[in-house]
Amino acid sequence: MKNDQIDLDFIIAILVSITMIVAQFIYIKGVIQFKVKPSVFSWFGWSLLMGITLFSQIIEVGWDWSHSGILVSTIGCLTVGIVALSNSNFSFERSDPVYLILGFVCFVVYLASSDPWITTILAVISDLIIGIPTIIKAIKTSRSERSPAWIIGFICWTLTLLVSFKQDIIYSIFPLYLFLFSGMMIILTRFRTVK
Repeated sequence: MKNDQIDLDFIIAILVSITMIVAQFIYIKGVIQFKVKPSVFSWFGWSLLMGITLFSQIIEVGWDWSHSGILVSTIGCLTVGIVALSNSNFSFERSDPVYLILGFVCFVVYLASSDPWITTILAVISDLIIGIPTIIKAIKTSRSERSPAWIIGFICWTLTLLVSFKQDIIYSIFPLYLFLFSGMMIILTRFRTVK
């Protein structure tokens, strides 16, 4: 039975990784085609925060297949930021650096803590703060963030939660947050009639 559980978790992890890669490919394609205009601070910040969260959880509790989505997402967020910068297709508001600074204040506290619970909670808070420019952009101009990638990401984080909830609860915190964030982005960009 234990081997069956490991096999199922592995299959779900592979499915999550493939789903996340597809979502990121679609989003990056939208950036290249100027259909999506990402907040570059959000994407680089997300990459850094998810990478550090992943690293701290692996150091503290070891690798688990539930980490695969976060690993692929970390790489994908970095790629989105690089592609947006290289194509000069990104949004930047005067308030963006404020959110970046607030996010990194949480990040510094996060780094100072050796407790995986505190670091995970602060990573979620930091990630949310750094994501505020993307949320504001989706509220003001939903088309600037309308991408099937949010729907695919939502499916990915749903699958990740299937694996995460079977493990220590700490594994579920970040995927649950990403599930909720993706769901919010779907609502903001798909179910509202704004520019």
